[in-house]
Amino acid sequence: MLPEELKQMVYEYAYKIADTVDYIGAGTVEFIVDGAEVSILWR
Repeated sequence: MLPEELKQMVYEYAYKIADTVDYIGAGTVEFIVDGAEVSILWR
């Protein structure tokens, strides 16, 4: 499980990514977490 602070951060990133491109519908934003480093994959 992710710490609450990190979980909130990835939720906000996912929302901002979808909102920035006016995305509507089903989609996946994948996050790879390695310690404090977060990588984002968009499909």
